[in-house]
Amino acid sequence: MKRFAGFPGGASNTKLGTIYAIDRNVNPNVVTPFLPPMQALTHTIMPTPHWGLPMGTRRRQAVGKAGWADIDLSPDGSVLYAVNLFDKKLYAVPVVRGATGISAGTASTISFPASAATDVCANGDWAPGGLKVTQGDVFVTVTCTAETSQDATDLHFYVYKFAQDNPGVFTKVVNGAIIHATLIGIRGSMTHMAIATVITSRG
Repeated sequence: MKRFAGFPGGASNTKLGTIYAIDRNVNPNVVTPFLPPMQALTHTIMPTPHWGLPMGTRRRQAVGKAGWADIDLSPDGSVLYAVNLFDKKLYAVPVVRGATGISAGTASTISFPASAATDVCANGDWAPGGLKVTQGDVFVTVTCTAETSQDATDLHFYVYKFAQDNPGVFTKVVNGAIIHATLIGIRGSMTHMAIATVITSRG
């Protein structure tokens, strides 16, 4: 989700969570819904212009927890992978190619094992996010958010990988601590600027 942006509330192909396909072989490009919303938390955030200080508590609570995070297509174009921020699962969607274009096959879900998520983060506070598919492996990120403790020393991130043909085995490849400082300035309205230093190690 994005601050100050209302979520669409139309038919199923215009709601939060829809993934679209763009045919770049047609001029002008044709944009069509590829995957309808699946378990993507929907909200209505500031549907009309609002010039006062935003106080929407639902908006704040949904940051990093609504809609899709990263998506990536396998190199052979056969599977679209997408990270769902709401249910914290990875979706693998077969790409079906037909005479008139592409469509989505039946999606399967891949759960993050506890050993790569809740067990490595303080109070089990974690969020998925990044995704990359390359050379037969799928790389995903896990961020320890420190939501409960509010302790900067609990901020941490991990990168795991698993083979496309063996999604049940996650292997840690990178881990890092995040040293975070937030500066707040006020000029008419409140503005936040975050500065983060990342210390990483492999394995």
